[in-house]
Amino acid sequence: IRGGAPMEVVSPPPGTLCAPFVSVRLRDGVDGAALQRRLLDVHRVMVKLVPTNWFNGLRFSTHVFNTTNDVERLLK
Repeated sequence: IRGGAPMEVVSPPPGTLCAPFVSVRLRDGVDGAALQRRLLDVHRVMVKLVPTNWFNGLRFSTHVFNTTNDVERLLK
């Protein structure tokens, strides 16, 4: 993670390996479980916690019922 960025996208770029979800690695010291709870409690955004034996991260998955506004709210 360069320049102190809060997260780094670790999913493949668009192409043959892409999927409808994005995994991000969180900066060292960021509590992924606490961030997951805050996203749900404060912003009503549900994300999956990546198992810690893989890396400290979150996975964002979209589905047919998600809107562009849902994704924009997540990015903010």
